[in-house]
Amino acid sequence: MKNIKLNFRMKLILLTCVFVVVAVSIVGIFSYRNAVSEMGEIVESDMIPVAQLSYNLAEMYHIQDNVDALRDVLLNTQLGTTGYIYGMDSRGVLTMHPFLEGESIFQHDFAKEIIDIATRLRPLEAGVVYYDWLNPGETVAREKIAVFTYYEPLDVILVAGSYTDEFTDEAAGVMARIVLLVGFVIIVLTVIFVSIFANRIANPIIQIRDTALLVAEGDLTKEVDVRSNDEVGELGEAFNKMIADLRATIENVQESSTSVSSASTEISSSTEQMAAGAQEQTSQAGEVASAVEE
Repeated sequence: MKNIKLNFRMKLILLTCVFVVVAVSIVGIFSYRNAVSEMGEIVESDMIPVAQLSYNLAEMYHIQDNVDALRDVLLNTQLGTTGYIYGMDSRGVLTMHPFLEGESIFQHDFAKEIIDIATRLRPLEAGVVYYDWLNPGETVAREKIAVFTYYEPLDVILVAGSYTDEFTDEAAGVMARIVLLVGFVIIVLTVIFVSIFANRIANPIIQIRDTALLVAEGDLTKEVDVRSNDEVGELGEAFNKMIADLRATIENVQESSTSVSSASTEISSSTEQMAAGAQEQTSQAGEVASAVEE
């Protein structure tokens, strides 16, 4: 398999993108969970007035001695998609319920918790209990919220109950889309910014590389165009100084070579003159020898 070669620009962009994706994911998950938690508090704040209204209705219909009318009003009230209001006494028997009226739910832990809290509440004060409930035919239990008040004269705990996801799923979906959109925009802007930044760093380095290749081929006329005052600019200036020093050194070597060549020429000329003089002396010596012989 052929290795993929990444240049400096791509490495910087990829490294920054990985860092940003991880950071945005962590912040997005934290923000999403925090938003879901806050939505749970919003559900509580929305349902507490419902429970308090149920208390006021119980008080009004109790004065009118018309509990049946109270039952009709409460059981015809719908919360969310499947939520409703029901009533049970302090023993856990459902005195008002659309499906299980007259049955006891005291065997359930959440009912015991509701009774324990409700019987200690002051008038119009509301309590909140969260619990998981598995419906027949379902495989996963879903979280339910129960907001309740206790109307002691009728010994009735008025409970406004519903699945929390019926209130939070839509808002959570919107929040998730917002987080994804914001994360995508941040990543795109980061890629653009890092690309510009990488170009400002990579382009001078690429220019230094190309100039170095020309110098290696013997071209000492090129220089790096320095446009920044940072470390990359200092590198370019140092590279230009190196080229200038190398050019000066070569010029000095050329001048020295010319001087040596001239001196060699003079030495050769002197040598030739000396050789000619020696030959002439030899000829004269021969003549003297001939004269002596005669």
